Amino acid sequence: MTNEQFTRTLGAVLGRPTLFRVPAVALRLALGELAMVLLSSQRVYPVRALETGYRFLYPDLRSELVAILRPDVPRGQ
Repeated sequence: MTNEQFTRTLGAVLGRPTLFRVPAVALRLALGELAMVLLSSQRVYPVRALETGYRFLYPDLRSELVAILRPDVPRGQ
């Protein structure tokens, strides 16, 4: 998932628009070295966990964000 996909999903769950990006320069000015955590990325896939049959409680980002940020929304399980 890209940062853009994450941001759009988060905005949808919160019911808020995601119209523009925060420029990297603004993050660096505001957060200093901590900005690197937000600006760098890794592609991670849980191959071993899935190979052993592990099932995630929340199979996608939207369902997890709803559980965390909108506990009033009933979960469909």
